[in-house]
Amino acid sequence: MKEILAKDAFKRRSDEWTTWGNHCCVVVRKHTRSSCFGEGDENCWCVYGIVYKKHPIFERLNIDLCYYQCPEIGKMPLRGGCTYFQKIKTWRDGEECVSYKIGCDYSHLHDDRFAKMKTKDGAREVFDDALYLLNYLNNHERFTIKENSK
Repeated sequence: MKEILAKDAFKRRSDEWTTWGNHCCVVVRKHTRSSCFGEGDENCWCVYGIVYKKHPIFERLNIDLCYYQCPEIGKMPLRGGCTYFQKIKTWRDGEECVSYKIGCDYSHLHDDRFAKMKTKDGAREVFDDALYLLNYLNNHERFTIKENSK
């Protein structure tokens, strides 16, 4: 029993792009899924900010509240707000938190146009939002000062 499945049985269902900042990175991910309406495949775009231990806001993300109650997450420029939050722990003991992954998707009401965007160039708005998030994370103190001076 050498080969149970045909070579084409596994299809790539997502694409991912990453850009790095100061103790952080931003990931854009495109998942492909079948349309609920039988119209073929549609795309689900997501943007994730990953904050590592040495980042200035890392400790402020370590809270006992639900992520949507965390003021620091509420300030992040995420489309429709944060819809994904994960504490990433060490693989050795699974106890120590080494980073946080905070993200959003482009599948909200009135986001239909994003489902039809198939390429990085076609989804320019998603990548612009991702760069804005990276700028926010890289210059967090400046964003905070601007926000407080209003």
